[in-house]
Amino acid sequence: MSDLDKGRQPLAGLMEQWKVTTKDIVTVEEIPQITYKQVKRAVEGRVLTLRMMMKMTQALNIVIWKRLNEEQRETYFEYGWKHLFTYAKGYDADFADPNAELIQTLNTPEEEE
Repeated sequence: MSDLDKGRQPLAGLMEQWKVTTKDIVTVEEIPQITYKQVKRAVEGRVLTLRMMMKMTQALNIVIWKRLNEEQRETYFEYGWKHLFTYAKGYDADFADPNAELIQTLNTPEEEE
């Protein structure tokens, strides 16, 4: 592993938990010019510039935000790049996701009455 390759990033796990695809991130209208290749590199741990980390972070938050209803948006904790990338300044390996309960709610199918 080189200095520029940091291995699978927390971003990949969050994308899986929230069921966010690479296409979801690439097609965010508010953040133009993110390519499939850039998302792949980000997930696999290729070191990104701060600007690119910010774009990935914003895109992920926007995709998630659009899936939430008003009530869920009030409790949503917006991720920062230090939560998505192990090489980001301020990264905490023991970070407990404040959105864990919200993820659980969204991933649990509602029971029919």
